[in-house]
Amino acid sequence: MKHHRNKKFSGEKHGEGTSRAAKGGSAKRDGGERRVNQFGGAADPGGAEQARQFKADMEVLFGKQKRKKDAKYAHPAALDPEVLLKNCTVDFGRSGGGPGGQHRNKVETGVTLMHTPTGISGHADERRKQFENRQVALRRLRLKLAIGHREFVHPKFHQQSELWARRRQGEKMSVNPAHADYPSLLAEALDVIVARKFDVAGAAGVLGVTMSQLAKLVRHEKQAMVMVNKGREERGLPGLK
Repeated sequence: MKHHRNKKFSGEKHGEGTSRAAKGGSAKRDGGERRVNQFGGAADPGGAEQARQFKADMEVLFGKQKRKKDAKYAHPAALDPEVLLKNCTVDFGRSGGGPGGQHRNKVETGVTLMHTPTGISGHADERRKQFENRQVALRRLRLKLAIGHREFVHPKFHQQSELWARRRQGEKMSVNPAHADYPSLLAEALDVIVARKFDVAGAAGVLGVTMSQLAKLVRHEKQAMVMVNKGREERGLPGLK
């Protein structure tokens, strides 16, 4: 009888193996090998089941987001001016009187740039030339985007942008707030800080700089500092000074 049962289970030419597998689970072919699932659980040689479980665990760990090796951090504040302008609507308005009663040209030199995807805008009308006002409005827009718009980054495994890696010198990040790179660097810093739930020390570790250097970068822009300290206060953390 024992020999007969083994024959029924493994003897596919009689159809018995397929029948027994159909009752207990499923039979499937993978890489040319016949694998019979007798009790509804996969009989995976070589640890295939463990591999699937590991993958499932990683999807949970990373919020079910697939991490691509070639994925690059991108924030609208870091876009090239030409690319950013393509995503904006441009409005022109007349300038009024200047400070101290000075008269400005009664022409449409004022410029408002609105970033269509986010609704965030930057405006300037203090210059006499429209081109100059557009440049000022663009910088203000980039700063507002850096503060008001968040991109998803992983709180532990964020891959630093090429700009951040290039500007960082060891654990230092020295940048003049008037420099064109500042809005981009501020945006990345705030994205990581928010992802870390306003743990500035932890964010500094992810970004490869000291906490004091990261705080200094944020401190250059008043509204950014207000935003970070508000988030820290809501979580019972001391404010940055």
